[in-house]
Amino acid sequence: MIEAIHAFEITDYRVLLCLSENEIPRKGQIITLLEKYHIAYEIESVNFKITKKERLKALLPNRNKYKVAFIGDCNNELLIFKAFRYVSDGGTLVYLDDGIATIQFFNGMFQLSNKLRPYYELICKIRRIDFDRYFYTVYEDLKDERHVPIINNFQSLALQQKSKSTVKGIYIIGTCIKDYCDFECVPVEKFMIVLQRLMHELRTLHPDEPVVYVPHGRETMMAEMEAMCQEEKVELRMSKISVEMMLLEEKDYPKAVYGFTSSALYNIKKLFPNTDTCNITFTGNTPKTNGKEITSQYYAKFGIERRIVNLKRTQK
Repeated sequence: MIEAIHAFEITDYRVLLCLSENEIPRKGQIITLLEKYHIAYEIESVNFKITKKERLKALLPNRNKYKVAFIGDCNNELLIFKAFRYVSDGGTLVYLDDGIATIQFFNGMFQLSNKLRPYYELICKIRRIDFDRYFYTVYEDLKDERHVPIINNFQSLALQQKSKSTVKGIYIIGTCIKDYCDFECVPVEKFMIVLQRLMHELRTLHPDEPVVYVPHGRETMMAEMEAMCQEEKVELRMSKISVEMMLLEEKDYPKAVYGFTSSALYNIKKLFPNTDTCNITFTGNTPKTNGKEITSQYYAKFGIERRIVNLKRTQK
């Protein structure tokens, strides 16, 4: 959203965060980032039921100053519905990136359901709204028959790292381990073995470099990660902002970054083209979807190395 405000030279806007009370601490990185850039925001409850009456109201004329509405989750009915309510007649709705879900979206996943499409098409026809076409995204070369990508080149953020002159630091981007393992059908104990071996390898290969592990904001295994980092002499660094922003604020250009198909890997490669990036994936498991495979193949086209770990050969 920050890049969109700069890229489209938007001066009059409202930023709405649709959150439950339980989500507010978890979304701290977003709130911290908005406050850092002095962007005012409002929090709206997600406990909003889309009743038949509300659906009928969305069909009525709406003439206000907001000609464009950006949607932060292309698969979230509540956000789409709220965007229709706020945007003026004759306006446009634009999707924003939601991590690697964007890549999967352009490969046929997370599309608007056929059940809802006729209703939204009716709103668009009555109120002349352009919807389900534009996608403001950092991901290049994405194509499908319906959508038009508008490329986000990180122009305003990239300016922050031009003054860096030295290269230093090996970073491991954490994932929410239990969620990742559940979705990818990877035993947690084997994931932990792979992660610890990676830390040991990097610490051995780069004895003079700081090796840093940045845990996911929703990590629930912090005690285990603290013990592992201490054993492997790796710095555990919590961050109140995204890892991309954390690296932009560092005085040095990152030497290498490792992750588990994190959306941050692609963003970092785009912000720091000369940084070595490595995407770690698994074989020998049966994931619930092929989303990580689609993303990994896409990453490889943009210079992100892929390391495949065979779980059947992973033993203590």
